[in-house]
Amino acid sequence: MTSPDSDGDTDPNHLQNRAKNNLCAPDPVVRVTISIFDDLQAAAEENGITFGNQHVAHPRSLPADRSVLKNLAKNDDGAAVGEGTKVTFAAFVLKTKPGGGESVNCHLTGSEANDIHIVLGRKP
Repeated sequence: MTSPDSDGDTDPNHLQNRAKNNLCAPDPVVRVTISIFDDLQAAAEENGITFGNQHVAHPRSLPADRSVLKNLAKNDDGAAVGEGTKVTFAAFVLKTKPGGGESVNCHLTGSEANDIHIVLGRKP
């Protein structure tokens, strides 16, 4: 078995998977809301940053320099938020769905190797 960050994909995919598996972001903890996720998406799009699943067609590949994903937005307190920011977030769980074999988990199957996709919302 290979490690989750060495799927055999291109280097930018490898770096994206490593970022997805990094659960050890340093302090400080920044409070975020659902709106911040909209702001982060908009900022990535405005800056022409490709993101997401690279197994579907994209006009450009993922960024080789992940620093462009840091400090993309600010929360209500003015703190910078982006890739690598340690955050706290509260929402209602609306729906869950087991994940499957993905590049981030070496395409392994079975509940022990997979994540859970969670739909979150502002209201129950």
